Amino acid sequence: MTTLRWPNDLWTPVDPVSAGVADAEAVAVRRGLASGYTPVMSVRRVLLPPRASLETLADEAVQAFARQAGGAERLQLALAEPGGGAPGLSQLLGARTRVLGRDYDLRQLDGLVGDTQEDGSIAVLRLTAACLADQLPVVGPEFTSVLTSLSAGERSQS
Repeated sequence: MTTLRWPNDLWTPVDPVSAGVADAEAVAVRRGLASGYTPVMSVRRVLLPPRASLETLADEAVQAFARQAGGAERLQLALAEPGGGAPGLSQLLGARTRVLGRDYDLRQLDGLVGDTQEDGSIAVLRLTAACLADQLPVVGPEFTSVLTSLSAGERSQS
């Protein structure tokens, strides 16, 4: 089993419950970026029933982000069918919200890596990162480095 590796030492593992992400297996926050917003990255596991699709999870992520931010939209969606028939999906979401009189232009990156099981169900690792739009040029490549290192059959640890 492979250990989850955050992209660099600026990502600090934190307790998922204390970070407000109780359903995550691992959570890290990113230090060193200006703007008063701390990016967060998390990993969750989901088991989809046979004939379910990753698009269903992606749609649920849009709805959850919209509930948290007071509205959201999908800015990008990419589907992949890597070697061996394992499904994959990535998406970029956007939302504008106001907290304590301050406006935030948020982005959420979701990466779903699936592993089709013998019974047709799909074991999914879901990697999510939330940041400000102006932090995306830094957080995006760091997110991608973690996503490309994952497979749904791996065990995540902080």
